[in-house]
Amino acid sequence: MRISRLRVTLLAILAGAIFAALLLQIEREDARLRDLQRTAQTLTVQNQRLGAVLQEAPTRPVVEQVETNAADLAREMEARKGSVESAAVLPGELRPGMESLKALIYAGNSTPLAAIDSSLWAVYHSDIDQLAKLIALTPAGKDAAAALFASLPAESQARMQDPEHMTALLVAYGCNAVGYQVQASHQSGGDPASWTVRVLVQSEDGRSSGLNIPLRQTGGSWQLECDQGEVKQLAALLNGELGNKVH
Repeated sequence: MRISRLRVTLLAILAGAIFAALLLQIEREDARLRDLQRTAQTLTVQNQRLGAVLQEAPTRPVVEQVETNAADLAREMEARKGSVESAAVLPGELRPGMESLKALIYAGNSTPLAAIDSSLWAVYHSDIDQLAKLIALTPAGKDAAAALFASLPAESQARMQDPEHMTALLVAYGCNAVGYQVQASHQSGGDPASWTVRVLVQSEDGRSSGLNIPLRQTGGSWQLECDQGEVKQLAALLNGELGNKVH
């Protein structure tokens, strides 16, 4: 009888030990599973962030196409500048209310409207150096322009000098206007240093389109703001869509 009780006791102790060991193993496996789940969640978030960055970054253009487009673009801008200086090409008939860009003079940028006039003057005369001074890239726009410039072939980079001049050159090419009309001008979001000007521009072929141009005042001077969205649109001029101007 005593032997039977002893066996039962030993078996109970052994079963308890085995059960405790199993519980400990289960807890360890649960902890390991939770660690794996946290790692998977972290990787998922990182992949989503990376995907967003890649989606925002300009697509790396085909080198040959970009170089051809950049060369064609530079030649056309030189041709425009020469035609304006020689008065060989005159603006076509302007729509009612439109003013000729040819009649503009450089007006500085002490006011939003002066900055608009000066920018259009620079566009018409293909004065890329002056236009670059009148354009301010937002932080995101600056990153996008720098990424686009870095993706260009060395010869194209040499032609365009830097991201700021590249942006100005693409703006001037994309806005092949001969006439304009300011339709509205107002402060943006209650910020006295932020302004929006609505401009209707007419291109050489007679088509017209409206532009809402944001401006930012810095140190008493006004500049046209260009963010990553505009940079992406301008990038299309180098990525095989040279004929699709940005009006």
